[in-house]
Formats: sequence, C-alpha cells, structure tokens
Amino acid sequence: MKGALRLSASVAALVCCTVAQGQMAMAQNASSTDQASAAEVVTVTAERRTQNLMTTPTTATVLNGQDLQNRDVMSVNDLQFIAPNLTINDLGQGIDFDIRGIGKGEHNTQTPIGVVLYRDGASTFPGYLAAEPFYDIKSVEVYRGPQGTFVGQNATGGAVFVTTNDPVIGGDYNGYLLGQYGNYNEGQLQAAVNIPVSDTLAVRVAGFGERRDSFYTIIDRDPADACPGNKYVGCKPGYDDADLRMAAGRLSVLWQPTSALSVSLKYDALYQNFGAALAVPYSNLLPLGAPVEPYGTPNNYHDSNLFHIRANDPQGRIDRMQRAILKVGYTFDSGIKLQSISDYNIGNARWRSDLDGTDLGNPGGFPYFGQTKDWQFFDNVGEKVYSQEFNLISPDNQRVTWVVGVYGQENDYEWTKPYQFYITVGPRFPGTTPTAGNFYQYGSWTFQGDTTNVNLAAFGQVETKLTDDVTISLGGRWTTTRSKNDIVVYSYGGSPYGTPAIDNNSQSSSKFTYKAAIDWKVNEGDYLYAFTATGYTGGGLNPAPAPGAPEDFGAVTDTDYEIGWKRSSWFDGHVRTQVNAFYTEYNDFQVTLPDPSAPLRTYEVNLPEPTKLYGVEAEAQGTFGSFSFTASVGLLKSKIGNFWAIDPRYNRLAALYPGACDPVVGATGGAQPYCVNVKGNPITYAPSFTYNFGAQYAFYLDNGDTITPRVSFAHVSAQWASMFDNPAVGDRLGARNLLGAQLEWNRDTWLVGLYGTNLLDKQYVASNNSGGLYAGPPRQYGIRITKLF
Repeated sequence: MKGALRLSASVAALVCCTVAQGQMAMAQNASSTDQASAAEVVTVTAERRTQNLMTTPTTATVLNGQDLQNRDVMSVNDLQFIAPNLTINDLGQGIDFDIRGIGKGEHNTQTPIGVVLYRDGASTFPGYLAAEPFYDIKSVEVYRGPQGTFVGQNATGGAVFVTTNDPVIGGDYNGYLLGQYGNYNEGQLQAAVNIPVSDTLAVRVAGFGERRDSFYTIIDRDPADACPGNKYVGCKPGYDDADLRMAAGRLSVLWQPTSALSVSLKYDALYQNFGAALAVPYSNLLPLGAPVEPYGTPNNYHDSNLFHIRANDPQGRIDRMQRAILKVGYTFDSGIKLQSISDYNIGNARWRSDLDGTDLGNPGGFPYFGQTKDWQFFDNVGEKVYSQEFNLISPDNQRVTWVVGVYGQENDYEWTKPYQFYITVGPRFPGTTPTAGNFYQYGSWTFQGDTTNVNLAAFGQVETKLTDDVTISLGGRWTTTRSKNDIVVYSYGGSPYGTPAIDNNSQSSSKFTYKAAIDWKVNEGDYLYAFTATGYTGGGLNPAPAPGAPEDFGAVTDTDYEIGWKRSSWFDGHVRTQVNAFYTEYNDFQVTLPDPSAPLRTYEVNLPEPTKLYGVEAEAQGTFGSFSFTASVGLLKSKIGNFWAIDPRYNRLAALYPGACDPVVGATGGAQPYCVNVKGNPITYAPSFTYNFGAQYAFYLDNGDTITPRVSFAHVSAQWASMFDNPAVGDRLGARNLLGAQLEWNRDTWLVGLYGTNLLDKQYVASNNSGGLYAGPPRQYGIRITKLF
C-alpha cells in the first residue's frame, strides 16, 4: 500500500471506451464524387474568429463530426490515437492529458492542468468527469504547444476545443437516429433533431444512451466472502464488475432576432455508471517467486491478463454532470464584434476501490512486517466550475486585426462531509466518524472540506499585414491564479492519533505570457511560419503539510520556439501537409516527493532546472476521387534537468537510513542510499514516437449505393509514468498498437456499418496510478445502423 498516500486527492479508474460514435452532423450523402475531388478546407476557431488552418501560424489537428465517426473516436481518451505527440492516461474520475509531454504529471487534483478542454468555447472540468461521450459533434480541434496569449484559460501544453452542432434557423426538421450492437452485449442508441421554431429561433435536441457488460473477471478467494450461487467466488455488498450504463442529453437553442445579434444557449446533462474502476497491481505481472519491489517480498500470484482482477472489497464508479453555456454576440455598425461566453458546470464523482489490488490482503513491508493489510479507498467529490469571458473582435477584412478580452474562472471542489475521502485499512463506510478501530491506522488518510481555485486574466493580440503575403502578430496576457484550502485532515504523520490537522492554506501567483509570430504566404499553396510562445500554469497547495514540508508549490512556465511549413497544393490540391519543428524549455515541473517529517506522506515541489523538449511533427490528408487517407507522425525527445530525490515508493525504506537527499542544483544528493539523480530522464507521459494513419475507398454501385471499407492504425511508443524510470515498479507503460476497421453500406438516407476497434486484441496499460495498472479497452466489434432524415 506504499502508493496509497501518493493519491492525496487523486482518483483512478480504467479506460472504458466503447466503439460507437454518433457525433454526426451528416448530410444525407457526404461522399459524392464532387466533394471527394479535392481535400476540403479546414478551419480553426480558437482565436474567436474562423480561420483557414493552412494559412494560420498555429499547430493543430482538426476533425469534423464525420471524421470522428470514421475514426471511431468516442471521447477525449481516443484523441491520443489521431494526433501526434499526444497521450491520455485515464485514471477513472480524472485523466492525465499531455501534449509533447506537457500537461499534468501527477495523479491528484491539487496539480493544475496544462492542457485545457473546452466545450462550445467554454473551459470545462479540469480532469474529473472527463469521460463525457462525443455525440452530435461538429468538430474537435487539438492545439499543440503553449496557449498563453488570449482566449479562455492559459495553458502550457495545449488546448482541445470540442464544438457541438448548433440549431439551424430557417432549416427543416432534420437529424439522425443511430443504433448499434456489439460484443460484450454492448448496445448504444443516439439521436438528434433540428426544430425550426421561427425565422429567428431554432432548437436542437440530442440524446445518447449506452450499456455494456464488463471487460473484467473478478476473483475473490477470501473465505469470509463465500456466497453460494453468486457469479463471484465471494459477494460482498456493493461488489460490481464494471458493467457500463450511460445516459446523456443536450438541448441547444439559437436565437437571432437581427443580423447583428446572436444568442446561443446549450444545456448538457450526463449520468455515467461505470460499475467499477479496476486495476491490476504491477506485481501481478511478475513471475511467481520474483521479489516485489520495493520491499523484496516474494510474489505469490502471477497472471499477465490485465482483465483478471483480484479484489475482496466493494467497487464502484459513478459520474454525474450538468453544464450550461450561454454565448451572446453583437456586431456593431463598425464591424467590431462584442462576444460574451458564460458557463456553469456542476458535477459529482464517486469512486470505491480495493486499493491493495488483492483478494486476501497485502503482505506489508516496513512497518507492517509479518502483517497482512486490506487497503480500501472511497471518495465522494462535488465540483463546480463557472467562468465568464468577454471579447472585442475586429472585422476580418482589414490590414490590421485585433482581439482584446478579459476572462475569469472559479473551480470549487467539495470533499463531502463527513470524511468521504479516505484511504484506510479494514471496514469503513461513508458517513462514519474516524475511530481508533477503523481510522487511526498507520498510513490512513482522510479529509473533508473545500478547495477553491481562481483564474483571472486580461489579454489581447494584434495582427498586421506588412504586405499582401507577409503578416506579423503579437499578443500578450496577464494571468493571476489563486488557490485556497479549507479542509480537515486525519492522517498518520500529520497529527497525533485522534487529532485532526486544520488546513487553511492559500497561495497565489501571476505571470505575463506572450506570442510573437511571422508568416509568409509564399504562393497559393505554400505557407511558412515561425513563432515563439510562452505558457503558464498556476501553482497549488499541499494538503495539511506536516512541519518541515512546504505548504504550497510554485507555478510552471514554458517557452516554445517553432517553425512550420504548410502546403495545400500537392497533386493539384488533392493532398495537404503540415510539418513543424519545436524546441521547448519547461520550467518548474511539478513533482511529488516524500514528506521529510512523515515518510508515508508526500508533497509537491518544483524541479529547480528546466526540462528540455524538442521534436518534429507532420500531418497529411489526401483525397483522390473515391480514395482518401489521413496520417500523422510525431517525434519527441525530452530531458529532465539535474535533480536529486528519493522515489516516494521507497520512502518507508529510506526512513530506516540516516542522511539527507538534497535536491538543490549542483548538489551531490547526500549520504542517503535511496537518493538518486533523475538528470537526463524523459519527462513523464512523453512517448518518443507516435504515428497513425487511416484510409478508405468508396465503391459506387449501379443503383447509387456506396460500399466503403476503412482501415486505421495507431501507434504510441512506450512512455514513463514516473520521472524515476523504474520498470520494476511498473513505471514503463508499454507501446500501444491499435488496428481498427469499418465496412459501411450507404443507401440514400440509410447507413449500415460493421465496425471493429483494437482488432488484434492487444492488451496495453493505459495508466499507472500508485502501482495499479489500468487496462485500455480490448477488442470490440459490432454493427451500426444510422437513419438520416
């Protein structure tokens, strides 16, 4: 259970993706010969105006709703298989989203995110409640590199804009109905309809539902759990094997009373019951008798199947969410546009887990020699996110264009009373009060209370055409962030038995970030650009630190230098490509270390030297009549600076030895035998090589029908889940190689398709949280039928 306290405020679970997507804003037949004759124009919207991706100095991957359908992209988790140098490690209630190795490196809520997720222009939950399905989607835009100039929230790693379909004023009653059925008894139904209420008002209603049996087999050999006739060996109350039940809905209203005024309101609701968030301890994969690090106890169980789970405690994972986004735009007679974006998100996430990952308890190391401990985890976390942004946007048809704005966001976590966040040994149920019998064990950890994070910013950017072909732009943003804890913590090492620690800490930081770019339209098909951009992510608070440990940790910044070439004229416009190279210095990377006064607890610090990252990315899309393809590749190299530290997973053993471990630049570490230097190691979640490709060919039949086979493949090379790069404790996450295919028949307004994902049934570790390995989804296949109307 050495990793339990590393969780702090973290939550974890498996990647639970299905294969059906219904994000279609599809026309009745979008595969005609005329439309397929050349690569389509792709637009981006992150700068609050619509721009051609191929003539914009930004690095992005853009997919429309049909692209998502064709690539079997159901949620944000699947984006790692369609964009270069992007990784997503799903921890259940939260995700670690990293672009070029920058984003979120620690599995907890106090670490800010470096990749911001937007829904319909408004930033949404920063980690929790991130498995929201993609349905009735217009487009997804993935931006790589710092986004620290303007619009929304400052970011060091990148941003993702998910845009849903708007109602159409003056249109017809139209939409789609999609149903599918696949293995694991997976069924899905989704639909959307556009309702033209009047010449100035339209409504769109969309819905999504899904159910699926579990991927997992749970083994419980605990004699105390015997239950004849149950599908498990044991049957404790609350046991769940990760069956999926999901329902979501969206109401969109668009009102345009005049040509100058537009008002859009979107309301989403979501219920997701994943049943359980199941993980395999890394030690399960070791051969029988092999020593289990870090304590050297022999391994007494071996099963290399990531879907075979041992547990003797109840499991559970439920997410609930509601969101409202109001967008108001007004264009003055001068052509200047005033835009307001307001959003309110409220959600609740619950997770229950057998944290030691065994069905008979976990043999203890120091100080548990000779004992067996049965660790449990439970949390009940409420979250509210609300934000407001105002923009003034100049007209597009000017030699000088500009954007100015202000932004504010507050993100509140409520750690539900009484003490419904806990890590403990033995019987423990929500709502009970800490007692000597169930709480004050060595290593227990629980708290209740509130955490508040505030982000305020003012920003602007100006773009000037020096000539008809050469443009320069300069933007800047001032951002200030604040965090405050108001929590009560019970934990070993933080306070005497029976006495809570009161945490009323706060911290704040501010930073000016900028972007300066120059671009040259060489001719109608070639576009060159270069820029330098900076990003900023705020600091955070260590919950109830013991004496000698820091109360907070600092912000992180990065500076990115980038050059790129975009070409849209290959083969008479049938192929377009993007190639870019980047070099980034990432400063003050936030990492977790052992608490010097209580070795079972951890706290966060900032690395004293920069982490350096550099690489190359390339993307291509092509269309030749009935044949089309897409491909991307990313190469990434990263190096952590000089830093001495003790791996938190060894800190109990380190406590047995005298000597300090000095992290200061230039230090030799000290006499502590567990003190190591991570200099030169790659940053966490930064695979060195990613690539993907997809292709399709439409066969046109004499009766007007089409049959279209599609194939796709994605590779994400191995990555490290910790800066200590220790494969003996499961740090190395192996490569991910996924093959998918579809066969679709289109007749008039009907589409019937066979689909399959992970067709080779490759097992891969999607994330590592405190030694628990979470599996990516196995092979899935089935049939999908869509009716357009």
